[in-house]
Amino acid sequence: MTFIGIGAAVTGGVPLALVDTGLWNGAPEVALYVLHGLSGVAGSLGYAALMGLLAVRLTPGPVVTALAACGERSMTCYLLQSVVFVAVFVPYAGGLGTELGTAAASGIAVLTWLATVVVAEALRRNDVRGPAETLLRRLTYR
Repeated sequence: MTFIGIGAAVTGGVPLALVDTGLWNGAPEVALYVLHGLSGVAGSLGYAALMGLLAVRLTPGPVVTALAACGERSMTCYLLQSVVFVAVFVPYAGGLGTELGTAAASGIAVLTWLATVVVAEALRRNDVRGPAETLLRRLTYR
């Protein structure tokens, strides 16, 4: 499943990448976006399978522990990432969404994700749950 899903995602993404880079002109872009979206679903399943395989084999070290901390505080990390993306990209805030290229936007996304992993690890080391998870528990388990 891992290789099939990831392979399908790469295969489905290449045509759109060729159009976006200008190497392929005249292609039906709507169809390519649909193909890209559908193959992305297969890719997500492939990556989930890959993570499962890695989880079975990895011994918990500092990186794995930090990633697990991020997973345990996933709602907080997601909300932090959303705040950063709104502040940086949308027109009524930072407005860089139309100014930056794909590489720069991806770089900001990766740095934002790394920052949330660092925040999650700091919370774990201080034995603190994520604020969003704490709020959800309070609202759910009155």
